[in-house]
Amino acid sequence: MDTRQRTKILSEISLRELQPWMVQVKRMADIQVIKPPQMGLVMMRAKESVEQEVFNAGEVLVSECAVMVDGQLGYGVITEKDLERVHALAVLDAIFHANNSKWEALQKELDAWLLEQEGQQDESWRRDFAKIQRSLVNFDLLEEVDND
Repeated sequence: MDTRQRTKILSEISLRELQPWMVQVKRMADIQVIKPPQMGLVMMRAKESVEQEVFNAGEVLVSECAVMVDGQLGYGVITEKDLERVHALAVLDAIFHANNSKWEALQKELDAWLLEQEGQQDESWRRDFAKIQRSLVNFDLLEEVDND
């Protein structure tokens, strides 16, 4: 599993679900906070659809944190105010980037758990999408009815 896929999955997971993993990491590692969890602003960039020009759409409020876990840097950022969760995400980021054999078993366990979470998230997304689809109006049909 790559960093992009992990980040996508983790961004949807609650702090409550991350707590057991954090307890396990805290027992095994020395965690140093490099940049404490705090609110910040990042520039959101967008691409215009016709000319494909990139432009700055505006600033977005984020929570961010940087930590060192046994000497490995980890960074977390989310687009909401949840300072505890962003700290957990930074710790997990450090674990996934660690090359130390100490973390191999935990990395495999976490990846397996994240794949399960991804399946649940996909199923939830499909259910929500199906609900939305039921409410869509087919304007072509309305036009045909009006012309009769």
